[in-house]
Amino acid sequence: MSTEIILDRLAEANPVPEHGLGIDDSMLLLAIREGSVDMSTSTENKATKGIPPSANPEDPKRPLGWFVALAAFAIVVVVGAVVLLATSNTDMPPASSPTTQALPAEGPAEPVSVVVPGTEQWTDTGIDLSLDDTVLIEADGAVTPKTTYEPLIGPDGVPDRPSARVYNIEGLEEANHAGLIGRIGEAGAPFLVGSQLLFEADTEGRLFLGINDEDVVNNAGEFTATITVNP
Repeated sequence: MSTEIILDRLAEANPVPEHGLGIDDSMLLLAIREGSVDMSTSTENKATKGIPPSANPEDPKRPLGWFVALAAFAIVVVVGAVVLLATSNTDMPPASSPTTQALPAEGPAEPVSVVVPGTEQWTDTGIDLSLDDTVLIEADGAVTPKTTYEPLIGPDGVPDRPSARVYNIEGLEEANHAGLIGRIGEAGAPFLVGSQLLFEADTEGRLFLGINDEDVVNNAGEFTATITVNP
């Protein structure tokens, strides 16, 4: 290898600093020009002084830039995900504990209309009462306790006829004859209803309505009762 080629390669591997050549480099170049230094020896001397041997100019430099770019991109993705997660958590409404919805208070039942024939001692209303139920009964219509008797009478019974009360049922001897009456249960005590009655049930059972008359065979007409129950 010629001295010029060797000098060129050394110049490529060791560019001259701005302040000029060092003492060691100047002496080395001078020795090479005089032919007293072998290139293998100079390379070993540089290695022992911490100077790396000249790289092969044909070896491509490794592209380290894309490693840095990839790392930076990964950091940006991670930071963005953390920020997004934190933002979504703050936007979410606080979890509320399950609450038990209060049931609406039970209102009054729908009114029930019942026809009470004048010829029936007791009529089943189909309504079962519970203790302390509030019951409203409103009645109209007319019956006659005797087909030959006039005029027709309403749910309040025959007025001002004490003589007719001898035909009343047991327990209501002093009430108006042929008026509208009621009882709770098959064996319940009878009570006067008339054209209107509001009461609280003192027992439970089926509600019956009837006529205050022991002998209903010769009666005519009917009452219509509207019954509303508030539990």
